[in-house]
Amino acid sequence: MNNTQLNIPESVKKKYPDLVNLVLETKSMDNDERQYWFNILPIMKEEQVTKLRNILETEKNKIAQIDSQYSNVSAPKAASNFNKEEFIKNKNELRAAEAAHEEHEEKLEDELLKEIENF
Repeated sequence: MNNTQLNIPESVKKKYPDLVNLVLETKSMDNDERQYWFNILPIMKEEQVTKLRNILETEKNKIAQIDSQYSNVSAPKAASNFNKEEFIKNKNELRAAEAAHEEHEEKLEDELLKEIENF
Protein backbone atom coordinates (compact mmCIF):
# COMPACT_ATOMS: atom_id res chain seq x y z
CA MET A 1 0.00 0.00 0.00
CA ASN A 2 1.47 3.33 -1.02
CA ASN A 3 0.17 6.00 1.35
CA THR A 4 2.28 8.70 -0.26
CA GLN A 5 -0.36 8.98 -2.96
CA LEU A 6 -3.00 9.99 -0.42
CA ASN A 7 -3.88 13.60 0.23
CA ILE A 8 -4.94 13.85 3.86
CA PRO A 9 -6.17 17.33 4.81
CA GLU A 10 -4.30 18.87 7.74
CA SER A 11 -7.61 19.50 9.51
CA VAL A 12 -8.36 15.77 9.37
CA LYS A 13 -4.89 14.85 10.65
CA LYS A 14 -5.30 17.21 13.61
CA LYS A 15 -8.91 16.42 14.49
CA TYR A 16 -8.90 12.64 13.86
CA PRO A 17 -5.34 11.26 14.20
CA ASP A 18 -6.61 7.91 15.48
CA LEU A 19 -9.11 7.63 12.64
CA VAL A 20 -6.44 8.50 10.06
CA ASN A 21 -4.35 5.59 11.36
CA LEU A 22 -7.33 3.23 11.30
CA VAL A 23 -8.13 4.17 7.70
CA LEU A 24 -4.50 3.80 6.67
CA GLU A 25 -4.15 0.41 8.37
CA THR A 26 -7.41 -1.20 7.26
CA LYS A 27 -7.14 -4.06 4.82
CA SER A 28 -10.70 -3.67 3.61
CA MET A 29 -10.03 -0.47 1.63
CA ASP A 30 -7.90 0.39 -1.34
CA ASN A 31 -6.25 3.82 -1.67
CA ASP A 32 -9.16 5.23 -3.66
CA GLU A 33 -11.55 4.35 -0.83
CA ARG A 34 -9.13 5.75 1.76
CA GLN A 35 -8.92 9.00 -0.15
CA TYR A 36 -12.72 9.16 -0.35
CA TRP A 37 -12.99 8.93 3.45
CA PHE A 38 -10.26 11.51 3.98
CA ASN A 39 -12.07 13.87 1.60
CA ILE A 40 -15.47 13.57 3.28
CA LEU A 41 -14.36 13.43 6.91
CA PRO A 42 -14.42 17.25 7.28
CA ILE A 43 -18.12 17.36 6.29
CA MET A 44 -19.27 14.26 8.15
CA LYS A 45 -21.48 14.54 11.21
CA GLU A 46 -19.95 13.44 14.50
CA GLU A 47 -22.35 10.48 14.63
CA GLN A 48 -21.10 9.31 11.22
CA VAL A 49 -17.47 9.72 12.30
CA THR A 50 -18.18 7.64 15.40
CA LYS A 51 -19.79 4.90 13.31
CA LEU A 52 -16.82 4.83 10.91
CA ARG A 53 -14.39 4.66 13.84
CA ASN A 54 -16.38 1.81 15.43
CA ILE A 55 -16.47 -0.14 12.18
CA LEU A 56 -12.73 0.19 11.63
CA GLU A 57 -11.89 -0.61 15.26
CA THR A 58 -14.15 -3.66 15.18
CA GLU A 59 -12.51 -4.85 11.96
CA LYS A 60 -9.03 -4.34 13.43
CA ASN A 61 -9.95 -6.20 16.63
CA LYS A 62 -11.60 -9.09 14.80
CA ILE A 63 -8.59 -9.52 12.51
CA ALA A 64 -6.25 -9.47 15.52
CA GLN A 65 -8.43 -12.04 17.26
CA ILE A 66 -8.47 -14.31 14.21
CA ASP A 67 -4.73 -13.93 13.71
CA SER A 68 -4.04 -14.87 17.32
CA GLN A 69 -6.34 -17.89 17.14
CA TYR A 70 -4.73 -19.22 13.99
CA SER A 71 -1.17 -18.42 15.02
CA ASN A 72 -1.59 -20.98 17.80
CA VAL A 73 -2.68 -23.74 15.40
CA SER A 74 0.03 -25.94 13.98
CA ALA A 75 -0.53 -27.96 10.84
CA PRO A 76 0.44 -31.39 12.23
CA LYS A 77 -1.83 -30.95 15.26
CA ALA A 78 -4.75 -29.88 13.10
CA ALA A 79 -4.14 -32.77 10.70
CA SER A 80 -4.05 -35.27 13.56
CA ASN A 81 -7.57 -34.26 14.58
CA PHE A 82 -8.94 -35.26 11.18
CA ASN A 83 -11.23 -38.27 11.36
CA LYS A 84 -11.74 -39.77 7.91
CA GLU A 85 -14.73 -41.92 8.88
CA GLU A 86 -16.52 -39.03 10.54
CA PHE A 87 -15.77 -36.80 7.57
CA ILE A 88 -17.26 -39.36 5.16
CA LYS A 89 -20.27 -39.86 7.43
CA ASN A 90 -20.89 -36.09 7.64
CA LYS A 91 -20.43 -35.75 3.90
CA ASN A 92 -22.97 -38.49 3.22
CA GLU A 93 -25.44 -36.99 5.71
CA LEU A 94 -25.08 -33.62 4.03
CA ARG A 95 -25.65 -35.17 0.60
CA ALA A 96 -28.76 -36.95 1.89
CA ALA A 97 -30.09 -33.74 3.42
CA GLU A 98 -29.44 -31.85 0.20
CA ALA A 99 -31.19 -34.53 -1.84
CA ALA A 100 -34.21 -34.46 0.51
CA HIS A 101 -34.30 -30.67 0.28
CA GLU A 102 -34.12 -30.76 -3.51
CA GLU A 103 -36.91 -33.35 -3.62
CA HIS A 104 -39.05 -31.15 -1.36
CA GLU A 105 -38.32 -28.11 -3.56
CA GLU A 106 -39.32 -30.06 -6.67
CA LYS A 107 -42.61 -31.06 -5.04
CA LEU A 108 -43.32 -27.45 -4.13
CA GLU A 109 -42.49 -26.36 -7.68
CA ASP A 110 -44.84 -29.00 -9.11
CA GLU A 111 -47.65 -27.91 -6.78
CA LEU A 112 -47.09 -24.29 -7.71
CA LEU A 113 -47.15 -25.10 -11.43
CA LYS A 114 -50.40 -27.05 -10.99
CA GLU A 115 -51.95 -24.07 -9.18
CA ILE A 116 -50.86 -21.75 -11.97
CA GLU A 117 -52.26 -24.10 -14.61
CA ASN A 118 -55.61 -24.21 -12.79
CA PHE A 119 -56.08 -20.44 -13.04
